[in-house]
Amino acid sequence: MSLHNKSDSYYQLWKISVGAEAQDVLACALELGLFTQLADGPKTIAEIAEQMSIQLRPAEVLAVTCAAIGVLRKDGDRYANVGDMEEFLVEGQALYNQYTAFGRAGYVDPERGAKIKEAILTDSPQKGAGWLDKATGKSRPSMAFYPKRHHLRIIWGDCVAQAFDFSKYRKIVDLGGATGGHLVGIARRYPHLDAIVFDLEYNRQGAEEGLAQTDSSGKIAFQTGNFFADTYPPKTDVFFMSHVLHDWGRDRCMCILQRCYEALPEGGVAIAAEFLLNEEKTGPLLAAFQGLHVFYNNIEAKQWTGSEIQQMISEAGFQDI
Repeated sequence: MSLHNKSDSYYQLWKISVGAEAQDVLACALELGLFTQLADGPKTIAEIAEQMSIQLRPAEVLAVTCAAIGVLRKDGDRYANVGDMEEFLVEGQALYNQYTAFGRAGYVDPERGAKIKEAILTDSPQKGAGWLDKATGKSRPSMAFYPKRHHLRIIWGDCVAQAFDFSKYRKIVDLGGATGGHLVGIARRYPHLDAIVFDLEYNRQGAEEGLAQTDSSGKIAFQTGNFFADTYPPKTDVFFMSHVLHDWGRDRCMCILQRCYEALPEGGVAIAAEFLLNEEKTGPLLAAFQGLHVFYNNIEAKQWTGSEIQQMISEAGFQDI
């Protein structure tokens, strides 16, 4: 089986795995009255946020994930209940009290459900929910190394190497590269590349262990750095960032992209890999639920559409996107 096929298989398994979490999202939406709020007609994200007394970002996350699992639909720029589902999901409807098998019976994972609900209500990450500490806004060292993810990143890196010709470039830097798995996959197909993982110091041990596991020690280097503040490695002609932009709001994304543009020579490239929301912001499942994960793990996180990322890249100065 090719690495590309392995990647496709992973995506399918990942979609299956969100089933329990999808039920928790539905339970949260029911508890907060989302469907009842939409009973009098489709609403924009701003209107949903105003009626539910929540911020725009959590209103969008809740609407997008509900659309991705098929209980909301998009009507122009407005979200609406799906047809006959109103009878089950809208308070006061005939079948509302009979809906006990799923959402109204409670959360599959009460702890996760409570974190999702609190994040929706407060527009803030939940302590212990993921890699970002709510109290400090900083990365949690205990979340730094996921050995299994290293091998998954290798699959993704190989897919990138199949999609993009790196033959004329000499130095690639993976911004926020964690264990360096992406560079392992890329460098196996393009061994001439000088490859550097540029990440915070707490990731060094995980990177060194991961690179040693895949016999890449000495071929791929780790350099400590903060991609918002520190000088990028000199003579870089390719910057790569995988699942980085979705961790940040627009201003911080623009900071990263502009710093890449300023550091690159003429003809240099920046590559951003993400699970993209569709332009309607109704899915797909992978992007919608990754957006949910980063939302309750990170202060600024936002899942982007392709056109939104393209606009930021263009504003940073890049051409031939």
